[in-house]
Amino acid sequence: MKVEIPDYFLKSFIRHFERITENCKASPSDIKTSEALRLGKKDVIKLKRFVNKKV
Repeated sequence: MKVEIPDYFLKSFIRHFERITENCKASPSDIKTSEALRLGKKDVIKLKRFVNKKV
């Protein structure tokens, strides 16, 4: 079953997720968190492309 997600929700979600990934600073010894933040930044870029392509 497919559910259509409204653009305003996606854009708001992306904006909040982007703020978290930009402002969060992982400690140098915490490799898992720093890797998750790095991948999160890549996901933000992919989500922005997807939303822009969808519109």
